[in-house]
Amino acid sequence: MALLAVACAPAPTAVELSPLAFAPVPSAEAFTAEAAAPFNIRVNAINPGPIDTDRMAYLTKEKATELGISVAEAQRILADVTLLKRFGEPRELASAVVFLASPRASFMTGIMLDIDGGQVQAI
Repeated sequence: MALLAVACAPAPTAVELSPLAFAPVPSAEAFTAEAAAPFNIRVNAINPGPIDTDRMAYLTKEKATELGISVAEAQRILADVTLLKRFGEPRELASAVVFLASPRASFMTGIMLDIDGGQVQAI
């Protein structure tokens, strides 16, 4: 069995969305999963939140500069968009990828798995 992994870019920390953004829309992974299923190929996607990477360190420094605050305060602000009030660790994201690639996820296809610490988006 083959596995196609799709990674999405982290969501912005604050966005303005129209009510149409919440309308149910079939996802790309669901469409792809439907097309791939006859070939016994599973298609799933991971939607990461703020993960403690070099990119988040850069974004944190940029936020600190933009707001004229310390890097620690900027990190707190960026982490506060999650219910867990912290950045995820790369190993936490990797564990989800390993799970989706494993036989334990053999009956999962067409899903978007949020690895985001309960990220809360503002309207």
